[in-house]
Amino acid sequence: MKGHLVKWDFERAFGFIAPDDGSENIFIHISDFKVKDCRPKVGDLIMYEVGKGKNGKKKAIRAYIQNIKPNHSVSSNRIIHSYNEKKSKRRRLFSSRRITLLISLVIILVIFGKFHFFDDSQNNVLSIPKHQERTEMTDDFDTFMKEQKKFREEHTKKTLKHKVSTEETDDFSSFMKQQERFREEHTTKTLSHHNNQTIYRCDGREYCSQMNSCEEAKYFIKHCPYTKMDGDGDGIPCENQWCGHLK
Repeated sequence: MKGHLVKWDFERAFGFIAPDDGSENIFIHISDFKVKDCRPKVGDLIMYEVGKGKNGKKKAIRAYIQNIKPNHSVSSNRIIHSYNEKKSKRRRLFSSRRITLLISLVIILVIFGKFHFFDDSQNNVLSIPKHQERTEMTDDFDTFMKEQKKFREEHTKKTLKHKVSTEETDDFSSFMKQQERFREEHTTKTLSHHNNQTIYRCDGREYCSQMNSCEEAKYFIKHCPYTKMDGDGDGIPCENQWCGHLK
């Protein structure tokens, strides 16, 4: 089969071929080239056979680059050796970093242990005075909190008592205002009714021409019989003379 190299990793020495028949890309490693003195690059036309790798997936084997020039290429063994050397270098660098980190951690633990031991020694020497001092501070704080609690309770009682007294005073004042307003309204209505009774009397008058005001006409049609002042029966007398828009 044949296809073109569409991807190549120089450091890892592997890539992928796009077959000319349109099938999916296939993996290829530098060790699977027949010609050992070659250096693949993207775009090369690769001739290959299809095999299987250790993981059971398809890969290109016994491959070679068409029209290769061996004298201008680099040996595949050198590429593999370069890749392995870089990989080994990375491993050594990682190991050295791990060792450095481990040493730093040991130093930190030693310093922390010494400091902790020194601090414990100082605490043991001064433990009795410090304990006594903390006990006295705790007793003072407890006394202070009890006084604060007592003060808050007394203040709350006084506040509640004042609030109840204020609410009672407000309710009484409101009640007295309502009583005063009721007496004023009752007195006004009583005087008005008394005045009407005193001013107007049923004296036999029946017609609007005999009235002197709209109020008098209303009194007559409400209290006096046989009046003839509400022709349309709508409860409004003398609409053309006294109680309407026309005079």
